[in-house]
Amino acid sequence: MRLVGKKSLRLLTVLYVLLLTTVSLLPSGARAPLGWDQSVTTPQQKALHVLAYAGFPILVTLSLRGEGRISLRTVLLAGLACWMYGGLLEFAQTFVPGRTGSVADALLNGAGVAAGLAALALIQVIRGPRRFPAPPWRRGFPGRQTREAE
Repeated sequence: MRLVGKKSLRLLTVLYVLLLTTVSLLPSGARAPLGWDQSVTTPQQKALHVLAYAGFPILVTLSLRGEGRISLRTVLLAGLACWMYGGLLEFAQTFVPGRTGSVADALLNGAGVAAGLAALALIQVIRGPRRFPAPPWRRGFPGRQTREAE
């Protein structure tokens, strides 16, 4: 049983990308709206990079997957796309007042992506292979013939 439908998951992913983009491109310093960056220390900023990008590939991977288990190709493409997007946002920050793009931050984004993909892999291992029963028309009902037998 899925907790979230495919369309809802894709919408959630788009909203997450918009939130990540907005937060990444907010001005900093004297031009920061509501002084958001005054209360966040440098170590906290670095931890937020990892945390923000850990959830990103999970959402993207689950949005892109087909039915059944998640393929390695989907996981790798989602991870690469998320890391590249993080690098793009770091580059875009060089054009935002009070912000600077940083290779170290891009690497932290990559560490977050790797942590998210590792968590996703761990969940897949714990859940194990999913086996669903065949639909009724394939297995037949007691006292009825299956479609193949008719």
